[in-house]
Amino acid sequence: MKSKLNTVLLLGGAMLAVPLVGRAQHSHLNVGATGQNQGDPLIFANGGDFNTTSGFTLALTYTNAATYAGYYQGGLTLTALPDTAANAGPDPQASALGSYVQFSIIKATGPIGGRFGFWETGATAPSLSLLAGDHSDQLFPLSQGDGSPESDPFGHIHGRRFTATKPGVYTAWFKAFDTSSNGANGGPIHSPSDPLTLRIVAGEPTLLTAVAMGGGMVHANIHYTAAQGGQLDVHVDSGMPMLTPLAISQPDTQFAPTLPWFEELDPSLAGRAFNRQYGFLPDPTSDPLPTGYGLRIRQLSATPGLKAYTYRENPATWEPMFGTDGSSDTFDWSLVMFHPAYTVPAGATGPFSASYEAILVDDQGQPTGITAPFTLNWNVATGLAAGSLAVEPGIIHVPVSAPSTWSGYTYRLERTADFKTWTAVDELTAPNPGNLDLHDESPPAHHAIYRVRPYLP
Repeated sequence: MKSKLNTVLLLGGAMLAVPLVGRAQHSHLNVGATGQNQGDPLIFANGGDFNTTSGFTLALTYTNAATYAGYYQGGLTLTALPDTAANAGPDPQASALGSYVQFSIIKATGPIGGRFGFWETGATAPSLSLLAGDHSDQLFPLSQGDGSPESDPFGHIHGRRFTATKPGVYTAWFKAFDTSSNGANGGPIHSPSDPLTLRIVAGEPTLLTAVAMGGGMVHANIHYTAAQGGQLDVHVDSGMPMLTPLAISQPDTQFAPTLPWFEELDPSLAGRAFNRQYGFLPDPTSDPLPTGYGLRIRQLSATPGLKAYTYRENPATWEPMFGTDGSSDTFDWSLVMFHPAYTVPAGATGPFSASYEAILVDDQGQPTGITAPFTLNWNVATGLAAGSLAVEPGIIHVPVSAPSTWSGYTYRLERTADFKTWTAVDELTAPNPGNLDLHDESPPAHHAIYRVRPYLP
């Protein structure tokens, strides 16, 4: 008999420890409305203090006793603003009398294998538990009234908690709904809010603060010859840079959530593969440019999905360039060597390429007609390909296809039940790439999670 299980396939790498950042000074996230008329949308009235652009992170700390034992947990109180003096209102941003406000965590993401949870007051288990990437339409009340036509939408419920099962950076999308029947045609008064995106940091994870090059420098050497009216040539060093997702190059790590490339590169979100090996460099044998003249680099074409960014570690900079996201396809170069960051979607397969031309511009910034074309090429790290886990009495088999570029690696099969402690259960050293059969001869009775970690002996 065979059954299919999920496998997490990861590859080792280095990491840096950094302090966590950004705690909001407010402890209550308030829900109101843009107005009190039919159809006016609900809003997170002070959402700007909590959303991902604010620098706020909700901190969850590990607990080893009582209700939340084994979880990273913390609190943030969601409220519905009052509309009557009895509840210290009316608040100018409160929703209408008769509205009944509830909220939902419509989506959550986080580190591979982590679960984000919400606990109602007095709950002894998560009232909602989401694996990274899960969606939900489950509602939880904010209003504490009875939902009658003149009831105050106010609500201020304490004792609720948020949890995570694994250290790391999580992102959750909150949305507010009016579920009353006191509006037009027996429906709600207010339309739903826009989602509010909240960043959560569980424990003290090791976070990366820089975008690694991904290998040794590969230069595009731009050479100018003054003779015969001027000439440009570009020589690109040999080597094919590898665009690699962080989930493969440095598994079990994430980027610090306040960095501008977090949304693009972190495995919990877009998780794009990236590389910074290509460096634009004036050839050391180049003649000096004419006084006042400069060089411009223009991207002519690129494989769909390839994006380019100006990158700096300090101050942290991640700005689209070479036509990415509507940016200019040209770059006025200062002749100082620079290494753009290139990215492609998670799961993309190579190769990728981009064609360019170097352009000599005069002292007025106008092209002189002296140009030189060149092309940059990349491959994409595919990671490991695993088939279905085959289960026979007492043994679990994990078939793995080793990439052709990983000759000589040892492949270790590891098992966990909680994503905290991993146990090595098998390993094979393959002299050549090909299909491997790793197996667990003593699997637990109920469930287990497996990963394969390649390394060089």
